[in-house]
Amino acid sequence: MDKKEIFDSVTNMEEQIGHLYKQLGELKEHLAELIEENHHLQIENDHLRRRLDQTNFETKLKNRHSKASAQTKSKNKLISEKDMTIWLAFTKRVFIFVTFIMEVCVKMETVCFACHF
Repeated sequence: MDKKEIFDSVTNMEEQIGHLYKQLGELKEHLAELIEENHHLQIENDHLRRRLDQTNFETKLKNRHSKASAQTKSKNKLISEKDMTIWLAFTKRVFIFVTFIMEVCVKMETVCFACHF
């Protein structure tokens, strides 16, 4: 190998090294962009997970409240129906009792009226 071939070979290697160095710099910039994007996505993901957990918690509370409210309404309805049944039975007995008293009074008036004549 003569001096010119060695010089050309070194120049060629320098060009290749320069090209590789340029590619390495571009990869480094691209990697920095990817790391930054990944960081932003992690922050967004954490925020969305917290929001989802909060929404799920609120939904569970709302479902429990709705379920408890429905049970209370159902219980109140049963109590109301039971109270109404008791009330109707009571008023029926009162009506029968009042009717009986009135009949007794009418008979007594008849007896008392008959005694006066």
